[in-house]
Amino acid sequence: MKDHIEYSTYCMNRALKCEEQIDRLLQRLIDPPETLNDLINQMSPLPNHKNQYDTLRNCDEEENITCMKYEKNIGTARRLANLEGTFTVQGGESKGVRREYKVKLFKQGTSEKGSLSCNCPDHTFNSKKKNIVCKHICHVVCKMANILDIAYFESKQLTQEQFDRVVNLAESMPLI
Repeated sequence: MKDHIEYSTYCMNRALKCEEQIDRLLQRLIDPPETLNDLINQMSPLPNHKNQYDTLRNCDEEENITCMKYEKNIGTARRLANLEGTFTVQGGESKGVRREYKVKLFKQGTSEKGSLSCNCPDHTFNSKKKNIVCKHICHVVCKMANILDIAYFESKQLTQEQFDRVVNLAESMPLI
């Protein structure tokens, strides 16, 4: 009898957690974020997004991140076959030096790790460990392409529509 009561309690608690999650998802559909600040506020109460919340907040506060150029991949080498192109993003100052990072955009559906990758230390060391994308990728996705979708940060994959938006943005960038 005691086991039955414990199992019933477990099932009820699980059902309540599922209901809360469904309510949060419905709220996102009803009231999608319109600004980066809205996205940050929607992520803040979600415990599994704490690290990404911090990175997004840093991206929002960091005014020195700029995208310098985009280079479409025209290479035919096998190792470059999945690469759509590369953004050159200049980060903030560190010890008086502005560092440049390469944010790679992979062709739609070709990379299981995610649609974008950055060579900065934060992405290199924390993307798997903390399940986040770095502020340079956040800059390209959120600030430049205006993609404000929590689902992107959960899957690290752009939808076809989002991918097309990033490619159109990249192709419209002035050549430097």
